[in-house]
Amino acid sequence: MLTNLMEKVVDDLTEKALINYDDICKCPICVADIKAITLNKIPPQYVTRTKGVLFTRVNNLTSQFETDIIKEIGLSIEIVSKNPQHD
Repeated sequence: MLTNLMEKVVDDLTEKALINYDDICKCPICVADIKAITLNKIPPQYVTRTKGVLFTRVNNLTSQFETDIIKEIGLSIEIVSKNPQHD
């Protein structure tokens, strides 16, 4: 099992962040674009075993870590809302 833990973190935090944005498109295409842009801006954290998943999650449970990811999500939301990739 090879897993980038940042995918789960970005999934969860994007859903929470989008609640605060009433005036943007939240279709699956735009949400996927927001997540992809965010994931390309942050370092991946790959693990191969359950033990690594637990260790990494504990290390990431800081408010600064979450704040940094939410900041990147906000920037990605701005990019996608100004340039949606659908009709």
